[in-house]
This record gives sequence, C-alpha cells and structure tokens, in this order.
Amino acid sequence: MHHALALFLAIVCVTPAMADEWTRFRGPNGAGIAPPLDVPDSWTEDDFAWRANLPGVGHGSPVVWRDHVYLTSGDTQLGELYLHALDVATGQRVWSKTHDVASYDMHTLNTIASTTPAVDERHVYVTFYQPGNVTLVAYTHQGDKAWRADLGEFTSHHGFAASPIVVDGLVCLQGDNPKSGYVVALDAETGDERWRATRDASGSEAYSTPTTLPLADDRKAVVFSSTSGGVTAVDAANGETLWQQADTLPARTVSSPIVAGDLVLAACGSGGNGKQMVALRATDDGQVQPAYTLTKNVPYVPTGIVAGDLLFLVHDRGTISCVELATGKPLWTKRLGARYYCSPILLGDRLLCVSMDGEAIMLSAGREFEVLGRTDLGEGTQATPAVADGRLFIRTASQLFCLAE
Repeated sequence: MHHALALFLAIVCVTPAMADEWTRFRGPNGAGIAPPLDVPDSWTEDDFAWRANLPGVGHGSPVVWRDHVYLTSGDTQLGELYLHALDVATGQRVWSKTHDVASYDMHTLNTIASTTPAVDERHVYVTFYQPGNVTLVAYTHQGDKAWRADLGEFTSHHGFAASPIVVDGLVCLQGDNPKSGYVVALDAETGDERWRATRDASGSEAYSTPTTLPLADDRKAVVFSSTSGGVTAVDAANGETLWQQADTLPARTVSSPIVAGDLVLAACGSGGNGKQMVALRATDDGQVQPAYTLTKNVPYVPTGIVAGDLLFLVHDRGTISCVELATGKPLWTKRLGARYYCSPILLGDRLLCVSMDGEAIMLSAGREFEVLGRTDLGEGTQATPAVADGRLFIRTASQLFCLAE
C-alpha cells in the first residue's frame, strides 16, 4: 500500500489534464488543471461562443459531463434554489429543477446557491441547506430525481457552501461545524448511507472540498481539511482514519486541500485573510510528516494551484505569490488588484484568475510574473471556471459564459 501511494503521488499532478470531463469543484481531483486551451489571453464579445442568463444569483462553480454543463442559482426572496442543465454547445437550458429553501442567516457574500455540484456517469449531485438539515439530491442526466438524502445539521453564521465529490461509487461530503462535525459517504446509485465518521466539534466550520489519494488494491483515501481534525485521510470504502495531522489548521478552512507530487497542502484563515498553509510530505510507511508551513500571503478562500515545480497562491486581497513547491521558498509576490474568492485554474502554461469585480486575468505560469491579458466580464463572481472538451466556462453571479477553441 505504501509504495503504491508514493507512486501515485509522484504522478497525480499530470493526471487531471488528461481528463475530458470536469466533474467537481476545480475539476478532476480538485487540482484545477486543464489541458492547453486555444483561447485568447483577453476576449471581446465576439470571442464568446454563447452566454446564458440565470435566474437569481449564485456562486457555485459549473461542472461538465459530456454534452451538459451543470450549475446552481437561487432566489432568496422566492426561497428557491435551482439546479440547471445547459447544452455545452449552445447554452440553451435543457432542464432546471427547483427546491424550496427557507431563509437563514448567512454571510453577506454568501448565497443559497454557493455549492458546486458533482457529476458522474450516473447522476448529478447537488447539496443545499435549510435550517436544521443538509440535503443531498441526485438527478439523472435527463433531469429525473433519482434519490434524496437528509444528512443532518450544519451550524454556521456564515451559511452553507459544502460541495460533494464522487469516489468509487460513493458521494462524499464534509459537514464539519461547531456543533455536529461529520464526514459522510452515500451510495451514488441509491443514496443509502454507507458510512459516517463523527468528528470532534470545533469552533470553526469547514467549507473546503476534499480530494483523494489512491491506496493499494485500487482503493482510495479521501483527504479533508478542518480546524477540528487538521488534515485527515480516511479510507473511502469505510471511513476509517488512515492518518491525521491534527492541530495544523487553527482557523476556518475554506480553500481545499491540494495533492501535488509527494505533498499534501492545506490552508486556513479568518476575517478575509489566510492564516497559514501546511505542506505534508508522504513517507515510505504510508503516513505523512510536516514539510513546511507558510504564514505570509496565504489565501483564505481561493485554493492554490500547482504548475510544475511552482505553487501559485492568489490572495483574497488581490495579490499573487509564486513559491517553490518542494521547499516552500517564496519567489515573488505581485499585486493583481481587486479581491478574489475564485480559485485560479491552469490552462497549459497559463493561469486564469477571475476577480470578485468580474475581471478575468490571464497570467504566465512561470517563474517570472507576466500579465498576458485582462477581460471585463461586466459582473462580479466568486465561482471557479471549468474546462471540458475544448471549452472554457466562466460563471458570474447571474450569467454563464462559454469560450470555445
């Protein structure tokens, strides 16, 4: 098992770029990595293949499965959350589903539609919250409801934004919160609960989306980050804890863990500012040990991204930093302007970042800072772009844009 884990960690960075689908937040395994895409560094209206208006607003990111792009939006006044399926080629709405959602307290920058769906060959899976309960619903690609599961409480003054992932036929969701921490896995086909790992309640909620590591015999581990558990890996098949680095994340986890080479990285923060990022290195016995800790220019909401031997960190307050991945040595920090909740994605040798003001910035993913292009989308966003089958999808608060090769 230990050697299989080490082997996978050595190649995981390049694997997402080979995938054709964008099935979860930040794409395959949450890496944010896409193949090179033949789109301009900056765009005009004529460059868009299409744009689609969405009812209400939302911050959930799009996901793609074959000829459908899926995303959520919501209308707080009507108390309605929507799941949409759009045609990837035209932007025409194929179907929409409505869920009644009662009002509840949340951060002013949050919405009732801030979660990102997950998708596989069976279904599209979406989570939402009503006071007292987190709900996970599965639909077929034709828009028929397959199942619904009620998962329990999630207590937070900031609201809800936990997104699911699909691992080996299981839908996994993290529900760490100050009163009833848990991680749960449901059968993707039926919605039956397969396992639930109760977690120590903490003073901070977790909004991060988990990632995976392979084990021996084609099994996988699911890696979570939270204040209560630090960085934890559990067996996807049964929820058994495989390793844990507790007390490594003293504040709220919003950005998601990253797997890169032999490293697992996770960050925490509060008050609009990152506090620290920890890098854990895999060992020969299948465990991990601390490699380094970053405390400067660490993002709170945006997840970092790896490009080769470099780690790029886009800070909420409008800077980007380049760090040597292996050592944590800072190389440079530059100002982009505006604020960022969107996580960057990698398009071959280019980084795409989109600000909360709706400015898309294309950067060189190299050791020298270089802005390649800027585009005003006309509306703010907190969502992370998606890439599939030669198309780039960018979601603003109430629109979805598509650029095609």
